[in-house]
Parts: sequence; structure tokens; C-alpha cells
Amino acid sequence: MKKKILSCLVAVFALVAANFCMGFELVSYDETKYCGSGSFTDESETIYYSTKETASYSMKGDVPEYYRLTDNSGCAVIAGTVLIGYYDRFCEELVPNYKTYVKIGTAIKYRGESFEIKAVMEELYTLMETDSSTGGTTYNGFHKGMKSYVNSHGYSYATEDLGNLDFNKYKSAVENNKPVALFLDNYSFAVTGEDNGSYEVIKSHHSTIAHVVVGCGYKVDTYYNANGQVISTRTYLKVATGLDQYRIGYLCLDGKSGIDRANSIIIQ
Repeated sequence: MKKKILSCLVAVFALVAANFCMGFELVSYDETKYCGSGSFTDESETIYYSTKETASYSMKGDVPEYYRLTDNSGCAVIAGTVLIGYYDRFCEELVPNYKTYVKIGTAIKYRGESFEIKAVMEELYTLMETDSSTGGTTYNGFHKGMKSYVNSHGYSYATEDLGNLDFNKYKSAVENNKPVALFLDNYSFAVTGEDNGSYEVIKSHHSTIAHVVVGCGYKVDTYYNANGQVISTRTYLKVATGLDQYRIGYLCLDGKSGIDRANSIIIQ
């Protein structure tokens, strides 16, 4: 009996140690599956103002804009591949024998979805335990799959928890060239509206499908009245959407998108 109890304790301690070393918090009760694209509804609002200021930032070259997969359950896989494609700039064997980008002068341009990139997607699909029949990938499955892939290519994988979005921490992450994985319960992407200098029509497409995107920048619009008082602000995250119709686009905040979890990703 003592030997049996001792064996159980050793197994428990080994599991705890393994989870600690993974560099992220396991959430065993979180079975939400992030699955990808779905139908969208149109949304619109109008803000009247006297003056407007915009503060924005984008990571150099942004991140890759991969979006194709054979089913709609693969948004987490695509997001993971975006992260692999980005960090291959610094960890050159993340995608073996392949360079994910080209430099044109000082500019960075990512290559499209080659055979090598699709191979990464297929590997992550398995490692993340993505299941198209039951609706995609869990939060834990995403990180387990990413860690397994990165470690198997000789690099380390770590995350910083940004809660359900600490915007100041998000800004710090992207300004320090650390892309952010965003796990969305629902979301709105900004589309072209109208701004004539005295009012702005803000248009967006909203979906209730759980989704994963990769943040690489932000934009904050601040609106003032004639007395110079702030009357409204609108905040957007620049993201790799994983969707063909948006590619690199802007995720609307201010109550328009539900963020379950946000993690800055570090591969080195």
C-alpha cells in the first residue's frame, strides 16, 4: 500500500512540474473550443466631433497573414502558424529549410502559404488536438501544441498572461515585438466607413463564433468637441484575423468584442 501511495505522489508531482515548466497556466475546466469563421452581421454607429486624434502602432512588417485551412475549425491552428511564421525571422529552423519572409531594403514582407507553411499547419492541427467534428481547439490544446512544436525544433516557448486584455500590457508587448494570441468569445472587425471631418460612421462586421487571432499593433481614436473636451474614444487592435476577407485587420474593442484570454508569446 505504501508503495502504491508513493507511486501516486510521484506521478502527481511529475505532472505538476511538467505543467509548471510549460510556461503557461493550464485551465483544466476550460473546454471552450475556438473554431474559426462564421456568419457576420453588419453594425454601424456615428460619432459627431469637432476634432479627432489618432494614436497607432504596428510591429515592423506586422505578422504573416495566413488564412487558408481545409475546414473552418482551424483558426487556432492558423494563429499558431502565424506565430511560427513570425518567429522564424529570429529562430530560423522553426520552419526547417525555409525562410518565411523577404527583406526589401529595410521593409519586411512575409511569403504566402507555401508547401512548407501548410506542413506547419498540418503538424499543429495534430499537436493541438484540433477536432473539426466537435468544433475546433481548446485554449490548453493551443498552448500544448505550440510548446510541443517549438520544443521539437530546438527552441523555448513562453507566454505572459494579459488577462482578458490589459491594454497597457498589450501595448507594451507589441511595442517590444511580442505578438499576442487573443482568444475571442465573439468579435467585430472594422470595415471601411465614412469620415468627413465632422462626423465618422464606424462600420464593422460582428460574429458570435469563438475565434483566435494574433495581435501585432493597435489604434486609438480620440474625439473632441469644440471646447476641446473628450467626447468619445474608440480602440482597435491590429490583428492577423485568419480570415481571407480581412487578412490583417482591426479588431473593435469598446464592448464590441469579447476576449476570453490574451497571451503575449515569446519563442527563442
